[in-house]
Amino acid sequence: MWFRISIIVIAVATFGALKTQAAEEGSARYGGMFVVESGASGPYWYITPEGSERFGIDSADDFSKLLARVGGGITTANLSKIPISGLPANSESIGLIDRFAGSILLQVDAGGTAWYIDPIDHLRYELKNGRAGFEQAKKLAFDISPAHLAAIPITDALGFDKTPSEIPEIKTDEKIDAEVYTTMFEILRQEHLYSDSFSDLDLFYGSLKGMAEATQDPYTEFYTPEKNKQQQGYFIGGSSIEGIGAVIQARERSLYIASILKNTPAERAGLRAKDQILAINDESTEGISVDSAVSRIKGPAGTTVTLRVFRPSTGITQEYTIMREKFEVPSAEGEMIDGNIAYFKISLFTADLMSQFEPLFKQLITAQTQGVIVDMRDNIGGVTGSAAQLADNWLTEDQVIYIERRPGREVNYVASGGKTMPNVPTVILINDETASASEIFTDALRTHEQATVIGTKTYGKGTGQNLINFTDSSGLKYTTFEWLPPDGVSINGKGITPDIIVAQGEFGDTQLGRAKQYIRFGF
Repeated sequence: MWFRISIIVIAVATFGALKTQAAEEGSARYGGMFVVESGASGPYWYITPEGSERFGIDSADDFSKLLARVGGGITTANLSKIPISGLPANSESIGLIDRFAGSILLQVDAGGTAWYIDPIDHLRYELKNGRAGFEQAKKLAFDISPAHLAAIPITDALGFDKTPSEIPEIKTDEKIDAEVYTTMFEILRQEHLYSDSFSDLDLFYGSLKGMAEATQDPYTEFYTPEKNKQQQGYFIGGSSIEGIGAVIQARERSLYIASILKNTPAERAGLRAKDQILAINDESTEGISVDSAVSRIKGPAGTTVTLRVFRPSTGITQEYTIMREKFEVPSAEGEMIDGNIAYFKISLFTADLMSQFEPLFKQLITAQTQGVIVDMRDNIGGVTGSAAQLADNWLTEDQVIYIERRPGREVNYVASGGKTMPNVPTVILINDETASASEIFTDALRTHEQATVIGTKTYGKGTGQNLINFTDSSGLKYTTFEWLPPDGVSINGKGITPDIIVAQGEFGDTQLGRAKQYIRFGF
């Protein structure tokens, strides 16, 4: 299964290195190459496959940002058809090479590993993140004459519009005195009454968290090394977690449980989605970040944590003392219900989602299957590429799954024509915690009349984030693009209204029951 990327408007910059060719051959001949100006030590450039512009890089950080900005998606199955050495084996391989020559591709079902498809030798090269990848790009680069390089427009993307020996500088109308930061740092560490209760690293990481919070974007966050490792493991998939099994979200400076994972301490204790966490081990949660809350709740298996919880549906506040455990986090589960209805529960769109979904598909989708229910309730999102891969099972070739919009660049993610789902009714279950990638999947299937949507209005998260790692293993998650459904109308802050609105009752799963009714009787 795979999905193709159709670029509608290219205004992205690239950096690269290219063999010197005659200027009259046109900038398109340099498409998809890494180049460096003849006789210069930098910057290096990557030129878009169309040859329409170039991205400049002169550091490992630039290279990491390049991968995040121009990387397209490809699955392991299709990537393996592009050779690492030798010649392509068949017409299918040649077709993929022709399609992706000069592209930087991210392996969506293998943790986002980056690959470069060389347009000269038609081989693929793995690109490491950071310094190692930058050094490899320099080795792949070819010389280009100043005249030929000048003929290719420089991108206007912030940070990539390099000129030789240019040192990036902050452009602002406001005066920033960096000495204020250093002075405040020294005052706190030397003169604060409780200076022995925090370290220099606490101050440093706290300032970085504050910088992220200053964007006033709830999805932009700084992660300490420990939190960064946890986040990456969570979305890459196949990870084990030590904690209680509750997914936490912040809303209006309050903490709520977004969802409860099955067969976990949180489920056994009786916690529920939408419960508000008032205190953790007798410490108030008022105003604390999700990061801080998670670090307090999780801990070694065998230890306990006490939560004071308010349940809006009953108006009751109660304390729960829960013993932490180590458990696996499946992103896909499934079973046959009512004899011939295939039920899939997608908890999170991890990078390895399809490796979990495909065995379930083979087990549950048979000639006797009369309907399919895909449960997206309490699914807060994840890897958008995985949402596209899952949707591909229902869609025919070139049907738009979603549109990714960045400044000056718009990309259509379209189905590959790999539809595998039989022509039986499909119902998608949603609620107010269905967000982001799960909304992408839901809207794509409904737009193309492949599913009926039942439940309550979704969360409405129409933006996507990139996670970049720093040299000390800390990380920054920051908003880089807006995604749009196939009709091009944003759902951000609005959500998706279901075809059939059904509130979840206190007793029994009324939404699932309504989905079964629809499959059986068509209404």
